[in-house]
Amino acid sequence: MAKLTREFFNRNPERVAPKLLGKTLVRLYEGERLAGVIDCVRAFAVPNDLGKRYENIPHQPGLINMWGPQRGYFLLNITTSHSKNLARGIHIVTVEPIQGIQEMLEITGKEDTKHLTDGPGKLTRAFCLDDTFDRHSVYGND
Repeated sequence: MAKLTREFFNRNPERVAPKLLGKTLVRLYEGERLAGVIDCVRAFAVPNDLGKRYENIPHQPGLINMWGPQRGYFLLNITTSHSKNLARGIHIVTVEPIQGIQEMLEITGKEDTKHLTDGPGKLTRAFCLDDTFDRHSVYGND
């Protein structure tokens, strides 16, 4: 499975969002591969001057931007092309887990997969994603 490229994300988020559906989100966690098929995303574009919440959104396409914490969890966003006055990107809302499900259950303390990753906070919790991932590229090796 090939990683997406910077060029893939260097477009308007309205064009990128539908192309992310069906792609696989993968994270290596303590030697285990956690993976899920992206099944819900939201494109966003916000003025750069909206205050602290948006001032840290990177301007390079394909970078992770972890918003939060929101109710104790971070939210996963990926930057797309930016204009002078707009920070733009994709908010990953839900995925369907396909690999590392047992690890995700252990991480979250759940006993079954129902509602395991069906919301942005649940997704980042199950995948152990936090602000340490902020500004890492989704297409690089970091």
